[in-house]
Amino acid sequence: MNFKNLNEALFPKRIKWIDRNGYIKLSNGLIIKVMLTSRGNKGIYTGYKVSVISKTNGIVDGKFFNFKEFIVTLNKEDKDKLIYLNTDEGVGTKDIFNVPTTSESVKYYTNTVYEYINLFE
Repeated sequence: MNFKNLNEALFPKRIKWIDRNGYIKLSNGLIIKVMLTSRGNKGIYTGYKVSVISKTNGIVDGKFFNFKEFIVTLNKEDKDKLIYLNTDEGVGTKDIFNVPTTSESVKYYTNTVYEYINLFE
């Protein structure tokens, strides 16, 4: 699985991706770490954890952004399913989640993560 490509498909701006982790170095001495998070099952990634780290004081803040709280499914029967990233090889951005989703809700998810990051600039 090429996690870098998968992460860049969801978050194409600002974040420097290395495998499942992404980083942003802010001018105020803070580092933002964005990590694709598993619930313990191999290949089941249910959201991103964003940590705000001070070079001198360690972790300042953090928040987990669960896909289930933001992503809207297209099919009513998928409404109660666990939503996770589809990590099969060759998956395109249209098939990025295990259930069909709305592009608006995916955009809302990524925008919410970016808004949280922007709080610390």
